[in-house]
Amino acid sequence: KAARPKNGKEVSVEELQENVGGDIEMIGCNDQTFVCVLNEEGKIKELPRNDKATKLVDKIISPDDYLVGDVLITESKYIK
Repeated sequence: KAARPKNGKEVSVEELQENVGGDIEMIGCNDQTFVCVLNEEGKIKELPRNDKATKLVDKIISPDDYLVGDVLITESKYIK
C-alpha cells in the first residue's frame, strides 16, 4: 500500500497502525526516499511473507530476512 497523510503534512501513528494492523516498525527503503511501515509483531503472528515489500528493502536487511503482512510505503518526509 502506498499512502499520503490525511492532513497533507505528516502521517499519524494511528494512521500507520490502522494500515498495518497493530504496532508499527519502520524500515527505510533501499533508496532512502521512502519508508516501509509494517506490523512489529508480524512474524510472531505468522503473517504471510511479503516478497514485493522485501524487494524494496533487500539492501538494508539481512540476506535471509524478509518482511511480512501488509506494508505501508510512504515518503520519508511524511514521517515525523
